[in-house]
Parts: sequence; structure tokens; C-alpha cells
Amino acid sequence: MTIHSNQAAVYIIPFDGVGGVETAARTLANTPGLAVIYIHSSSNRGFLCSLLGYIRAFQVVRRYSPSSIITSLWRAHIVGIACRVLLRKSLVTFLHLPHPANILDRIVTDISLSLSSSVWADSITTLNRRAAAYAGKKSSIISMKVDDLSAYSYVRPAFDPSFVFWGRLVPQKCIVSALQIFHRIHVRYPNARFVIMGPDSGHVPRLRYEIDSLGLGDCVFLRLGLPRDQILRESVRYTFFLQTSLVEGACISVQEALSLGLIPVVTPVGEIGNYCHDEKNALIIESVCGDQVVEKLTSNESSIRELSLNATKTFQAEELYSTSFIKALQDL
Repeated sequence: MTIHSNQAAVYIIPFDGVGGVETAARTLANTPGLAVIYIHSSSNRGFLCSLLGYIRAFQVVRRYSPSSIITSLWRAHIVGIACRVLLRKSLVTFLHLPHPANILDRIVTDISLSLSSSVWADSITTLNRRAAAYAGKKSSIISMKVDDLSAYSYVRPAFDPSFVFWGRLVPQKCIVSALQIFHRIHVRYPNARFVIMGPDSGHVPRLRYEIDSLGLGDCVFLRLGLPRDQILRESVRYTFFLQTSLVEGACISVQEALSLGLIPVVTPVGEIGNYCHDEKNALIIESVCGDQVVEKLTSNESSIRELSLNATKTFQAEELYSTSFIKALQDL
């Protein structure tokens, strides 16, 4: 948090982590007039460190003396509320999920929204579901296309029962359900394989237990802690992106999968249902048990190239996150 000079705006994020919010924010580095600060260096902290992080973030904002503050996720909203009330700064609440993660999220985000001069969201779904009561406020939809992946993209020429997932390994992603669905797929396709990539957020023991219980130890592989560029390079080895999330906003990982030419096999939660179209550029999981997934795979074996090609076109014309963010910032 080195202070260089006064900034036109400060963007506050809870953790310097590997989630979609953080990944996108890193593309804003070196943006003139904008400082990105993190309350905590990681999610592993005690109460005292947590409290000091909030105080330090507030002090950094005060020293920057920006005209506007943007906050993402409820912990950052706490700092934003303090800056709005105590420093009289213009506040922008940036929303990333259509539903609150917990009761604190609900309370803090509602307070932040009520004090904000503008509301940003990662999708129209998130905006409509989370900020309907604040429809009178100025709002912007920020593109979550982090970067151009055309150099990585690859159109799959033939059916191959290979699956991949990358993202945070947390209960929200409901990876246990993905494993159970993959188990059904493996019965139909014995050569199927599933690679799960992401940081260990404490959920890995539960996943290992499920893998062993389902007898999938020889076809499901955990790859932990890989850097993003390596994940993108390795993803072209697979055909399908399997995700069974309970809650999502725009969901950067599914957007990335489409841009890479992978075919998402996904639950249509959040904004996903608006850009993933069943048996057009994706295969939609219609129930928690995923009974129809194997049937859909079988019926689309000959359509893999078309599905993959359609996938690559989904976000081809979308502007980059950094461009969208800066436009919204200038519009303030």
C-alpha cells in the first residue's frame, strides 16, 4: 500500500487472492488516477490482524484523498461506508453476486448501497436481483472479460470425455456435486477423466474423501496452486468445463472456458443462464443430480466441433474488463 500521490479514485478489495474479483482487478495496474488496495494480504488472519487491516485501509484512503471510492465484496464495503461517513467521499458499490453470501453481507451491502452515489455490477442479473430497491441510482454493468484469450483458444474437432474445472475450491462451487455427476459420466465413458485446478481453501480434504468414496482415484486429479497462465495453457487439453455452482454472478471461469473453446457443462445460476445456451454453446445441468447430463453428452457426440466453435464466439465482441471499468470510472 505505498502512497505515491493523490488519486482520483481508490478501488478497495478484501483480499489479495486468486478469485475472479482479484484476477480482474490486477488488469487495472498502472491505470492513471486509480489505486487498487487490499484490506488483507490473505484470508488467513486472526481477529487482531483483521481489525488492523480495516484500520490500515481506511488510513490509506485518507492519505490518498480520492474523489471516489469503489468497493467490491462486503468486507470492502465496511471500509467504504466508513470513508463515506467520516471522509465524505463519493462511494460506488460494486456487486458481484445476485444473492448475499451471508447475513453480514446482506446488512453491510444494503447500507453501502443506500450511501452510494452509483452502483456497479458484474451482470444485469446481479444488478436486478441485488439492487432492485436502488433502481433510482446511477448504475453501470462492468464487463468481466479479463483478457483476450484468442491466443489460447482451440476448437475441439472430435468428442473426448475429458473434463476440467478451475476456480476457488469452496463449498459455493459445489464441487462434490460435480464429482457425483462425473461418476455417472465415468460409468458411461470409462476413459473419462476430470482435472480440478485451484488453490486449497480448506475444502480439499472433503473433495479427496468424495473422490475415494466414489472410486474415482484413477480418473480425477487435483492440481493445486497453479498460476493462472498455466491453467489457461493446460485447459486446451480438455473438451468440457464442468461446474455445478450453487451461486454465481457473471462467473469469470465459465466465460474463460467459452473463450477457450471448452464446452461448459454447468448449472445455469446467476448470469450463466443468459450466455450459456443448452446444446448450442454449452450443456446445461437441469437438476442437482444431473441425471440428464450423460444423455446430453451422448446425443451431442457428433456436434462437438459446432458447440466448441459457438463457445469461442460467445464473448468475442465483448470489451475488456479494464476498458469497461475505466469507462464507468470516467462516467462518474
